[in-house]
Amino acid sequence: CKWIVDELLVLLGTGNKSTIENVLNILTELTEKRIDKVQPLATRLMYVFMNKVHDFSTKDIAQVLDMLCKIAYSEGPDGINNCSVFQDEINIFVQKELCSLNIVSQRVGIIGAIMLIKHIVLLSPDEESISIDRSNDDILLTKKAKEAYSLIELLVTRTQSDTDSQILFFDQFSLMLFHGLPFDKTFMYAVSSVMKKNFQYSFLIAANDFNNENCLVDCSLTFCLDKELDEIIAVNLCPKVIGEMKKLDNAIVMGLQSCHSNALTSMFRLVRGLEREDLTEIDALLGCPLVMPTSKTIDEFEMLSPEQQSVVIHTLFHAVNWFHEVINCFSYLIKHKNGDKVLIRLRTIIYLIKTIKKCLSVMYEPEYIPPFCYYGLNVEKPNFSKNKKKSSKSKKKNTNAKVKKTVNEKKNVSLESTNSSNFNVTNLVEDENDDILENEVDLSIYNHYFRELDIDTWLILTQKFVVNPDPEQNEEFTPELGPSELRYLMEDVLQKLEHVVFKNKKISPLVKIKPKDIVGFSSVSLVPTKTILRNFIKLLPYLFTDLEILSEFFKNLLMSNDNILDAPGMFMAESCDMKHCVGLILKSLVVLFQWNDFESSNTDDLFKNALKKITNRTDLSSQSTQFKRPLCKKGLISDKIKYLKEFQDIVLHLDAAVSLVNIIQILKNFTDEPENDVILRDTCWNFLTRQWYSMNGLEENGQKYNDQIKFLLEIYLQCHTDKLKKLVEMVDWLEEEVLGMETKTDKLKTLPTIKKINFKILIKVILNTLLESVKKDLKAAESELDRLIVWQSAIYVMEKIVQTIKKQDSRDNLLIFVKGSILLLKLFLAEGMTVCQNLFKVRTKEVSKVLKNLQVITRYIQNICNYTKVVKDNALSNCLPNIRGILEALILKVKNVIVMNGCTDALFMGTMKNMDIKGDEIMSQNDSDGDDDDDDEDDDEDKTEANDLIQLLRSDNSSNDEDGDSDNNSSIL
Repeated sequence: CKWIVDELLVLLGTGNKSTIENVLNILTELTEKRIDKVQPLATRLMYVFMNKVHDFSTKDIAQVLDMLCKIAYSEGPDGINNCSVFQDEINIFVQKELCSLNIVSQRVGIIGAIMLIKHIVLLSPDEESISIDRSNDDILLTKKAKEAYSLIELLVTRTQSDTDSQILFFDQFSLMLFHGLPFDKTFMYAVSSVMKKNFQYSFLIAANDFNNENCLVDCSLTFCLDKELDEIIAVNLCPKVIGEMKKLDNAIVMGLQSCHSNALTSMFRLVRGLEREDLTEIDALLGCPLVMPTSKTIDEFEMLSPEQQSVVIHTLFHAVNWFHEVINCFSYLIKHKNGDKVLIRLRTIIYLIKTIKKCLSVMYEPEYIPPFCYYGLNVEKPNFSKNKKKSSKSKKKNTNAKVKKTVNEKKNVSLESTNSSNFNVTNLVEDENDDILENEVDLSIYNHYFRELDIDTWLILTQKFVVNPDPEQNEEFTPELGPSELRYLMEDVLQKLEHVVFKNKKISPLVKIKPKDIVGFSSVSLVPTKTILRNFIKLLPYLFTDLEILSEFFKNLLMSNDNILDAPGMFMAESCDMKHCVGLILKSLVVLFQWNDFESSNTDDLFKNALKKITNRTDLSSQSTQFKRPLCKKGLISDKIKYLKEFQDIVLHLDAAVSLVNIIQILKNFTDEPENDVILRDTCWNFLTRQWYSMNGLEENGQKYNDQIKFLLEIYLQCHTDKLKKLVEMVDWLEEEVLGMETKTDKLKTLPTIKKINFKILIKVILNTLLESVKKDLKAAESELDRLIVWQSAIYVMEKIVQTIKKQDSRDNLLIFVKGSILLLKLFLAEGMTVCQNLFKVRTKEVSKVLKNLQVITRYIQNICNYTKVVKDNALSNCLPNIRGILEALILKVKNVIVMNGCTDALFMGTMKNMDIKGDEIMSQNDSDGDDDDDDEDDDEDKTEANDLIQLLRSDNSSNDEDGDSDNNSSIL
């Protein structure tokens, strides 16, 4: 064990994030399972970690100190603890760090003190049954509780003057509590009592005591859900923020200083953790009002002073974070069919976020930084360049016209659904004054300034989805789950799924990445990945029920707009959230099935269960009542692929289309049914032959759009059994259609997703697929003749691409063509020339045709090389050494083939004129005689020379081989 520990400690010196995490995980597991082997090494571990711990992330610091405290406070095999000296060392180290003025050292001290408390008050199985009478105010602390409580007092004293440290204390303490371990009940009661009193003093007031006088901004009690109660408490939010700006409210009461507003949510989370067994004492906080700026103040936000604006926007951020923690705390009520208030609070969050966006867009301070709600060292500053780019684009584009046109044209249109309720488009159209702001702030840059949602909030997704929830009236809401709420929850679900599924992504051990905390995922860190995915799978019937409701809505929307995808009615403001919901549901499925463990047979049951849940709730319940033979894994996959493909017609956003294709592709890879390839191919073709529009009604473009179209093209071609045959078909119509692409916006008739500006994507995909299919077909070929047929098709495709590039000879297209040609010509040089040599006499016509088309390709590549030297393009110039080497090697190979077959007269060499990509002679390279009257097109010269070549080949063959095949009527053309 000593050798293992020493080797692991050496690995810590690499400084690599993933290596450090793996080392700590192994040491932690070793400590849990073989504590008797690790305890003798305590001093060694202490010495190494005490020198390294300051460089670790918060999560890693907690893991290290938790492990050391476990070693110190665990009993040995004989039931006796022999680490009392080690306990003293840790206590001294923690208190020293806690009293340090250095913030990094203080962080170690705070976390260390919490880990000490954890192991001091942790109960053994025999002690768990001991209960206390909470009605008795005079509960005496046990010996362990007194020792731990002294550390709590030290923590409070050392952090009360620094809000950042206080937030770390509250969050780390609550995180420890949510692990669900049994702690000394007298300790829990004592700490809970103190924290509740301090929370009440710092943040709560009686509603009757609210006074709006002497406030920097007008305030009122808002968002109250308990108006029927006689005594109502309120969260004194806005006055608290104002007082902090004026440096007030620093009095110390009951030995505890009033907490800063930044610590509101952290402290509430701690109180919730302390009261987690019974929340009745704090359930009034679910419906209590907040003291907020009045709606009139917010409406006049642009007219406020900078100081007043800061107060308002600070308060709005605190309010959102408050309601986040509130729904985290009370989401369990959904299980008890009593979740109306939770739904209202969720709708309040959406309302507040929209208000924040509006206020930030007109704020004096363009680079506003919200109040911290997490420990400051873990929070990254907002990347304001995102919003700057967005605002600069908005100046160039005017997209409001189409939205306004929607309002005028769609007022009286209603859609019928198969459900009992009607989807009324009139309700979905916002007033003209509520058009989407072009300079609306992207709140994703403020992600670290919002409290995370717990996994418990996933329960809200089991509620009935309503397409048209009643709108807000006087800051009051109905308890409904609408599109905005569904989108908000699904965005959070998707982030959590991506975090747990991709958290073990491999990183090279040679890459040094500084350990860094990922803010917003503490709740998922408490739960094993498999459990999280199992809980998400339970949600699938609810999500697909919602998806079918959305599907019905979009079917009717398309019908009312005569299936015209760019009709004004397709871009209503509220339909934006619905399009996003479709994409998010499909994307979450993609992430789910990308979990690597599904490839293992150990998770077959979970995988099958996930497939069975891909249906709506009605069908799921009917399946459970029917007695039918369960489908095998392959049958389930095929069945679900057929079900998923039905959604392709209602997918109106490219992100969702890519996700749908991704799901079908991932599921298809688990089986080898040809029928699934056909479904995937047809789905891709459907999306490729459709024009795509943004949420504002503009045609999609940009790098992301190009990447998505490239992905669809690649999947489409991969699904063909005979890729070469399909490529031959494509280049035939491509050569004709490319003539109509003159301006940047011109597109192909067959593939409207391909425009002149992104034509390079198609060229790249064709060349890559060609290389892949040639390699595959050459391996599968059984004879030389089969290989020649493969090369005939490949060279034919390349020759057609040359003719296409001549008509679309932009710099990007030339670069893609040259790069793609290098690999193909290398392969032909290695394998194709051997085939031509072996079949030279037997298949003269076929070999000659291959060489003729090859000459067209190489001649054009030579012209590109000449053009590159003239224009001095760096990217193209980098390809010249490779391509020139290949061209020279090809000439030598062809000469070698001819010599070996006794046809030396067929080979003649001369000085070629230097042409550019247009076929024009480069004037600086003209011959002195100035004879340029004979300049012909490149392809005409190629054909003439090739015809001369084949005629000579025929004559030599007839004279040298009397019994050889006579092919007098054959033609190279």
